[in-house]
Amino acid sequence: MNIRHWIPAALLLGVSMIGNTMASNGKDLTPNSADILLNVAMPPLKLDIKQAAGNPGGVGCVGVETWDPVAGRCTEVEFIRNTAAVVQIIPSPPSVAADGTWSTQYAYVRDGLGRPVFAGIAVQWLTSFGYLNTSTSYTDAGGVAYAAVASGSAGSATVYAKTMVSNYANTGITFTATGPTILSFTMDSEYANKRIPNQLRYDRTGTGIDPGISYGSYYSNTFVWSAINATRYELVDSGGNIMYSGSATSVDLRNRSVKLSVEGQAYVTWTLRAYNGGQITSQPISMKVYIDGDSGGGDGGG
Repeated sequence: MNIRHWIPAALLLGVSMIGNTMASNGKDLTPNSADILLNVAMPPLKLDIKQAAGNPGGVGCVGVETWDPVAGRCTEVEFIRNTAAVVQIIPSPPSVAADGTWSTQYAYVRDGLGRPVFAGIAVQWLTSFGYLNTSTSYTDAGGVAYAAVASGSAGSATVYAKTMVSNYANTGITFTATGPTILSFTMDSEYANKRIPNQLRYDRTGTGIDPGISYGSYYSNTFVWSAINATRYELVDSGGNIMYSGSATSVDLRNRSVKLSVEGQAYVTWTLRAYNGGQITSQPISMKVYIDGDSGGGDGGG
């Protein structure tokens, strides 16, 4: 019986050293031999996937891993960067006063498998109303990026956030109107080329058409104020008359005609009213009275 034991060519792997080994082990086989080749001594084979030119084919990488030439190994970095998306924005708080108070926005960024991304993923921000403290922020180690939004006027805003590769996610913020805050309210008048604080000065001009009522005109009595969250102001005298109404923050009553209803009074109190929608804040100011030409309630010199 002719028995011939052939070495499968696939086992050679194209490696000459293996072929040489096979030739050595099988050199005594002859066409009529009954000898059986039971084993083949194969030298160890080492496969190094970190080739000098890199591993562009990803040999040895599993799942979503790709070869990372910087790290010199298979990683998920490329997958995470290419799939990172803002999945939710949570505002804290969702409603703030329209006075510049900040509402912090938390953008939660996840990869294509729903996992928090690593730190350093850029998130871009936009708002439809108010203003942001940044246009770009970066995720922390928990996959969260932060920004803050505020407004100086009442209204509603939609805040948007996205990564470089995702669509925008959004959330809503409400800015509520707050009462005005008057920061300062002062006045002074002119006398002998000097400005005298808190003295209201008139010049008597006659009795006018109302019996027993004296008339006069103001000297340079200047009122100045400042406020926040106010859109309109009124300056009201001690008799309830509106001496000024508007959005300016100062007024000079020079040469304005007035009934001298303050005669006999040493001091009077005027009031500044600041408005923001239906909300009003008031602040009084007390002034010494001086009517030119008589003693009135003052001494003319302040």
